[in-house]
Amino acid sequence: MATIVISSVKKRGYTSQNDMFKMTVISGIIAALCLAFVYGGLVFIGGTGSEFLTIDADNPNRVANLIFMVNKIMGQYGTIALALTVALACLTTSIGLTATAGEFFSDLTHGKLKYKHIVIFTCLFSAIVSTNGVDSIITFSGPILSVLYPVAIVIILLNLFDTRIKYKAIYKGATLGAFMASLLDTIANIGKFEQIRSFLDRIPLGSEGFAWVIPAVVFGFAFIVLEMAMSNNNQNGVI
Repeated sequence: MATIVISSVKKRGYTSQNDMFKMTVISGIIAALCLAFVYGGLVFIGGTGSEFLTIDADNPNRVANLIFMVNKIMGQYGTIALALTVALACLTTSIGLTATAGEFFSDLTHGKLKYKHIVIFTCLFSAIVSTNGVDSIITFSGPILSVLYPVAIVIILLNLFDTRIKYKAIYKGATLGAFMASLLDTIANIGKFEQIRSFLDRIPLGSEGFAWVIPAVVFGFAFIVLEMAMSNNNQNGVI
């Protein structure tokens, strides 16, 4: 989504690198503060409103529970405020993601898939899926995101230091380690595989839900060693 932000900044007339950096940072700070306010409110509601109802952990009705707690704490006006907040938050996110997906797949196919067509398809597909309700969407997307998020986090962290990274094989190793650990973690959570769960919990940070961290580090360094060895062999072969 950064490409959408930068493109918007350029269209506003901020074309120099310093101006683009400044405006991107400012917009990022504003977005972070607004998101902190919204999700901080949701955390507050969850922490103070849960006393009003008993939640079935195996079959939670998330939307109904949230609306009930908000109504208990802030009344009817609170429920209206919640609806507006969620609608606006989802609208901005969906617009950004739809535009990002359209540009990405259009560039990936070198224009064979038109940006307009991708956006229309995405909107129609999302509208159909949304009719199944929040709980169904979470049930479907939760495992997928649980596998992909650690990989995305690793890539983002490595990209922050890309200019200082000499051996690029760390990208492959770190993402592979994170992917395998997060995949096992997701399988253990879905299928209730106690042996896999026990194995992951023995990994440092595993019991806190970060079983992917150590494998990402280990595989990253292992791939660095492999790249160094291959580089030395190639040099010796040339000599």
